[in-house]
Amino acid sequence: TIFHLSSQLGFLTNSQLADIVKHNGRLISHAVKRLVEDYESNPKSVLFQILTMLFEVCGARHDIYASDLHEAAVDDIVFKLAELARKGLVDDNYSSKRKDLKNFKENLVTFWDSLVLECQNGPLFDDNLFTTIKDYVVAISCTPPRVYRQVASLVGLQLVTSFISVAKTLSGQRETTQRQLNAEKKKHSDGPAVESLNKRLSITHENITYLEESMRKIFSG
Repeated sequence: TIFHLSSQLGFLTNSQLADIVKHNGRLISHAVKRLVEDYESNPKSVLFQILTMLFEVCGARHDIYASDLHEAAVDDIVFKLAELARKGLVDDNYSSKRKDLKNFKENLVTFWDSLVLECQNGPLFDDNLFTTIKDYVVAISCTPPRVYRQVASLVGLQLVTSFISVAKTLSGQRETTQRQLNAEKKKHSDGPAVESLNKRLSITHENITYLEESMRKIFSG
C-alpha cells in the first residue's frame, strides 16, 4: 500500500527509488521530499541514491558503490556502464513491450521535474548536486548503448524544461525586486532596505545566470 511504502521512505534504498520511478509514480513526491530533506545532512549519500537510480532506470545491472562515485571520474564510471551493456548486462526499460513499465516515461520526467522544483530554494544552486547529475546525464547520453542514450536524453530534456520553469519564476521575482529598488531610490534612501534589495537582486540574477549556463551545457552536451 501507499502508506506502507511511504513509511519506508525514511530508509529509502537505491533499488526502492528506482522501483518507485518504474512502478509507483504516486510515491515520487514523497520520495523527492525525503531526498531533499536528507541532502542537507548527508549530500554524498543522496547524490549516490539519485545517480544509481539513474543508472538502474537506464537499465544497467551495475555493481557501482558509493566509493566508486566519490573516487572515480565521471567518464570512468560511464565507461564501466557501457561495458556492462556490451556484455549484455542491461535491461531495456524503454521498450514499449514492457507492459509493467507503461508509466515509466511519465514517472521518470515527473521525478526529475519534482526534484528540480523541490530544490529551487536550496541545493539547485549549490554547484554540487545538479552539476554532478548534469555531467552524468550528458556523458550517458553520448554512450553507444541505445537505451542509455534514450533515457539520458529524456532526462536531459526534462532538466532543461524544469530549469526554464524555475528561471521564469526567478525572472518575475527579479523584475519585482528591481521595481521595489527603483521606488526606494526615488526616496533618496540608502538605508537597509536598499541594501537588502540590492543583495536580493544580485542573488536572483546569479541564480538565473547559473540556470542558463546549466541549460546551455546540457543542450550542447
